[in-house]
Amino acid sequence: MNMNKNIIAMTMSVAILISASALPASAVGLGLGVSASGSASAGGVGVGVSAGAALRAQLISKAHDRADQEITRRVNALNALNTRVNAMVRLSAEEKGSLSSTIQSQITFMNNLQAQIATDAAADSTSSLKADIQSITKSYRIFALVIPQGAILAASDRVETIGGLFTSFAAQLQTRITAAQAAGNDMDAGPGGPFRFLRRRQVTI
Repeated sequence: MNMNKNIIAMTMSVAILISASALPASAVGLGLGVSASGSASAGGVGVGVSAGAALRAQLISKAHDRADQEITRRVNALNALNTRVNAMVRLSAEEKGSLSSTIQSQITFMNNLQAQIATDAAADSTSSLKADIQSITKSYRIFALVIPQGAILAASDRVETIGGLFTSFAAQLQTRITAAQAAGNDMDAGPGGPFRFLRRRQVTI
């Protein structure tokens, strides 16, 4: 929810900039200045265009900073997911390589988008800046799709690994039970007997 609020806040700031730059010169006093010099007035109130330009620059800077933070969060999450993928033991090397490649491509997309947003901000291109910021969630659904899918695979791999450990333990337990029986031990003798304990563990598994 906070992530979506941040993206909405960024795009609203840029939208304000775009609407302001579309105003005629006579209305600059009610919005943001876009002219290099001079001043505009509305209702007899003079407003320095330089102040409007400063506000415009501030809004662009804030939008740029928030976009950087959101992209960095996604890149960090993707790197963490990639670490989990490489630690999987049930996936084949080919499967892990394919998944890791997909994650890395998303990281590359994020890095490229981050560079493009910086270019938009430096060029004072508000329309491009707005579109690129919106694409963080609309075009690259890192938290909505990529991370959850990777987490499901990682959890599945962990479950299968634990299942394999139990299977191995059960086989070892059966070997000990068989050896004890072959030695003439009564596996059910005494409620606290060591061999009865092995039998209970076998039933539990």
